[in-house]
Amino acid sequence: MGQSQRRQDWYRDYALGLGAERLEFVGSAADLDPIETAARIRRALDFEVSDRHGGWAETRKAMLKGFEALGGLAVATSMVDNNTRRSLDENEFRGFALVDDIEPLVFVNTHQTLNGQILTLAHEFAHVWRGASGIGNEDPRTDGQSEIERWCNAAASEVLVPRADLESRHATVARAPLTEALDALAHDFRCGTLVVL
Repeated sequence: MGQSQRRQDWYRDYALGLGAERLEFVGSAADLDPIETAARIRRALDFEVSDRHGGWAETRKAMLKGFEALGGLAVATSMVDNNTRRSLDENEFRGFALVDDIEPLVFVNTHQTLNGQILTLAHEFAHVWRGASGIGNEDPRTDGQSEIERWCNAAASEVLVPRADLESRHATVARAPLTEALDALAHDFRCGTLVVL
């Protein structure tokens, strides 16, 4: 995390030197529910379900580029301080967000599946929109450790699988066996089947 903090500090100073102003989306959802927050994140990132194309790698790339286009920093790596002999452990953390209203930074540990990275990014974006830094070990099968983590998990799930879209798409796969239905929905939403569940 230290390297990311140094990177963020450098970019912040650089951006301020160029006349950067506060990014309005940072902390803009502090008083909103996860559903409205997710809608704002999808709109800001041009990440509506209809905008998702390609596979999971393209989805992750689109999320990273979308955040950077808003003025945020995104780091995706599986190494400690660029040391190829020191891998990050996905069981220790999957990502984190360093919230700053000039230069917010999200980090995703790439030593996890692409589906996991996509969920992690959505979760860390939720931290930025809420205005609360955090280190995450997101797992959609758990409630999280705090109210903020539960809120970010709910927002992340809604970013990836909007309820309204799920309800309308579910009718097309309702008669299929569960695993086939989940796979089809995961493909449509470009996320893992656990998030769909």
